[in-house]
Amino acid sequence: MTVRRLGSPTADIRDARRLFPATANRAYFNTAAVGLASGRFAETYHRFIDEWATAGLDFPRAERSAENARSAVARLMGADASDFALIPSVSSAAGLVAAQLGQARPGDNVVIGQREYSSNHFPWRQLVDKGYDVRQVPFRNGGLEPEDVGERINPSTKLVAFSGVQSATGHRSDISAISHLARNVGAIVFVDGSQLVGALPVAHELPRVDVLVAPDHKFLLNAGRGMGYCYLSPAVQRRFTPDQRRLEGRRGAIGQLLRPRDDAVNYRVPFRQLDQLARRNGQRVRAYDLRRLRARDHLRAQSRAHDHTPGCPG
Repeated sequence: MTVRRLGSPTADIRDARRLFPATANRAYFNTAAVGLASGRFAETYHRFIDEWATAGLDFPRAERSAENARSAVARLMGADASDFALIPSVSSAAGLVAAQLGQARPGDNVVIGQREYSSNHFPWRQLVDKGYDVRQVPFRNGGLEPEDVGERINPSTKLVAFSGVQSATGHRSDISAISHLARNVGAIVFVDGSQLVGALPVAHELPRVDVLVAPDHKFLLNAGRGMGYCYLSPAVQRRFTPDQRRLEGRRGAIGQLLRPRDDAVNYRVPFRQLDQLARRNGQRVRAYDLRRLRARDHLRAQSRAHDHTPGCPG
């Protein structure tokens, strides 16, 4: 089947519909919740699972596919692939950013929407435990208006988080105006792009954003949950200090985020040394990492005995 490029003078919406089997007998209006699976997507998914079941998982191939996905989204959004990280969900990215905020000093605050979707709401609410004043902006006209956000921002504001497009109402935030207010006081600008990326152009907004997060299963039209993309501006990459040991993307944004520093947990040091460092910083090494690190150290010990040193496992 020959499909004409959408956007060309001869494009026909029916060409696009034919790519998605479910549209043969229905009109689909629920992409804001979860996108449809295309025929090509389903075929690839089935082939991958079948090969996994019959021959085992081809991990290097899966890693290459992940890199290809990251590069494709970077092109779509008009940015460099090295500034993107693969994430499991919006809430996990929000939690990662929230973890960058240390113990609050008197007056320190974050500004969020009162009725934001839960994944961009509750991670910031937890900052109360660190002493932050979590300032919730009431919705007006279906979302956040810059004037209302501005009333709650002051020189002690550390972060402003909001949705590019609101899930419940379709309200489109004025990213430029809100970002201007936040950056005037040096606050991080976190944007949930779940209803934005794939539906609307975002390249012109990226210079005004520090972190932009989007899941893969909505307007990016990959109908599987548990994967998404996190854009981290070069400036915020330099600002963040790594504190997690298991995130996808050893190069690029997460590679920058996990770049070893003097006060950081370094995944390449021996487990015992890493554990001591983590505890000194008030952190805990997860059981999953513990097993992997012990296995790595055991493998390295065996390899040294045979004059061969493997690379650090991912």
